Amino acid sequence: MNSKKKESSQEVDRGSSNMINSLFNNSAFVSILLFLVSFAVFIPSLSSDFVWDDISFIKKQIRNLQRANLSIKPYIPLGLSRSETKKGGEEKRNVERNSESLKNDNGAKKRTSKKKLKYLRPVHRQSIIIDVKLWGDSPLGFHLTNIILHSLSTILLYFLFLLVLKEFNVAARYPTAFLSSMLFALYPLHVESVSFISARGDILAAVFFFLTLIFYILSYRRFLYIVPAAISFYLSFLSKEVALTFPVVVVGFDLISRRIKSRLSLFKYLILGLALIAYLYIRSQRRMGFVQMLSDKEYLSADAGSQFLEIVTIFLNSYLFYLKKLIFPFDLNPFIGTIPGGDFFYTAVSIIVIAALVVIAIVSVRKKENVTGFSLLWIFATLGPAVMIAIFPLAITRFAERFLYIPSAGFCLLAGYLIIYAGKKLGRMRLAYLCGAVLCISFLIVTIRGQAVWNNQLSLWEYAVSKSPREIVPKMNYASSLIEANMMDKAIVQYTEALSPETYGNDKTKALAAESLGKLYLNNGDFDYAERSFRTAVSLEPEYEEKFNINMGLLSLKKNDPDSAEEYLIRVTELNPANSYAYYLLGSIYLIKGNMDENPEFFEISRGYLKKSVDLEDAVAEAHLKLANIYMKFGNTKQARTQAKIAINKGIQGRALHEARSILKMQ
Repeated sequence: MNSKKKESSQEVDRGSSNMINSLFNNSAFVSILLFLVSFAVFIPSLSSDFVWDDISFIKKQIRNLQRANLSIKPYIPLGLSRSETKKGGEEKRNVERNSESLKNDNGAKKRTSKKKLKYLRPVHRQSIIIDVKLWGDSPLGFHLTNIILHSLSTILLYFLFLLVLKEFNVAARYPTAFLSSMLFALYPLHVESVSFISARGDILAAVFFFLTLIFYILSYRRFLYIVPAAISFYLSFLSKEVALTFPVVVVGFDLISRRIKSRLSLFKYLILGLALIAYLYIRSQRRMGFVQMLSDKEYLSADAGSQFLEIVTIFLNSYLFYLKKLIFPFDLNPFIGTIPGGDFFYTAVSIIVIAALVVIAIVSVRKKENVTGFSLLWIFATLGPAVMIAIFPLAITRFAERFLYIPSAGFCLLAGYLIIYAGKKLGRMRLAYLCGAVLCISFLIVTIRGQAVWNNQLSLWEYAVSKSPREIVPKMNYASSLIEANMMDKAIVQYTEALSPETYGNDKTKALAAESLGKLYLNNGDFDYAERSFRTAVSLEPEYEEKFNINMGLLSLKKNDPDSAEEYLIRVTELNPANSYAYYLLGSIYLIKGNMDENPEFFEISRGYLKKSVDLEDAVAEAHLKLANIYMKFGNTKQARTQAKIAINKGIQGRALHEARSILKMQ
């Protein structure tokens, strides 16, 4: 009787197990499940605001982005003639110009409008334009797009894993692909890529990267699939430069799968090579070349011998740092200013670990246990761009978790494969599934918690300061967000700490911190502290003399000392005749004097300065409004209305907007 019950129970277990297996062998069911899970886990990000670069690239550029047109010209090499490049669309040039006037790693602003830009990412940019046209300035829509793209990349990765595992004759390919893809969907280090709108380029590049490899593998069955593979490869490049690693991945895959000697492979390489040439051609027309980018040695010492040693050390230490991050993705940090290493011990450990993994990869391939070898190849190849960024100033930040979006796919494949492989080898599949579930749950918890950091500027930079307490950029950005929250005393503390010798940062960065502190004191009416801070800034960075004189001019105006203000501002125009703000302030001084004395001569001088200001490209909206007032005093209503209209178009706000509208109503 007991034996019959036992047999019946075993049959029920087998039946339920078969039903579960049939479900997870159903690609359509798994795809829907992966989409729902990868979407649901990032729902908290939908309530997040614009943060960090989102503010300068999107929020402050909404007007330009709304006027921008979608075009296929950036994608077509033949369309990039000199005449097209010259035209380029005024709104597009404005956005690109502003996007390059951004803060670098140390927070200092630098002008690059006359230089070729580093990035060519029209797919990324046009996805932002579409969002702006759909959602306006609401961050919810932008976050929704990021989440959908992440879910799409997860589904594509699942199908890619199925193809790779089939090529490598893995029997348990369905559970392996499912677990690996689920790990990718929940992977904690993806929080930055998904929750940070401006990091969308990594996800877009991944979508096309995965598509490229899918079509490439399918081209073994039907050669024509190489055409969509080449197109996807090309679009991946135009999303982010990480696609440069694809040739290494695909050649490595052919070597591991023993297809490298196929004649068709040469034709495929040729077609993919044409896509690469097309990209390089477009880049040569519009952007800085890779060789020129790599020639910048900003992070390295001047001595050539020392440079080589530094490059090798940073290369090894960066690989070890990112490998550790991939294996233990639980300690999230939105701003990584520096990484461990630099000494002999850490470098030696880096060499040992990297060498050991290379040996494991080679041995696994020789034993025809190809998944391990391919996963490690994927990780090392796709980590290449992140490591190069650590050595050369190729990106805004030297180290970032978003750089691991594509490399993490290789790690998730390896982790999922080893868990299922161990379960089958030991005959403990339930234990393997349990281990996979525990890992997924741990990822889920960290991922959900990590999104709270990216909720707004204040939460982001408060957390960044706690994780990187000796880095100057988080302190300065935290101070800025505290000012926005009207927490001035705490902002002063952050700027003061930024100037501390214990805080990492060069003189130019600390000069910016001192200037920002001075402006804060100035707005608070603490004129002595403000002047002291401005003088500290110019002592740290002599190039700040122009800014120093502008700030001292403002300080003098606040102290009701227009004569001193005029001296400082005239000095600014001597240093930089194209400083529109100095002319605006000088015009304002003489407008005030004219209003006080009703002296037409002062109004004439004011008009001259304001005219110089508005004739320059970066004139503030207030300069146009004040010039409109001057024209009104001279009875020139037509010119006054023209300037008032320009002020409104430039986004003037508050009472000034009401004043401009009043001028427009005058006949």
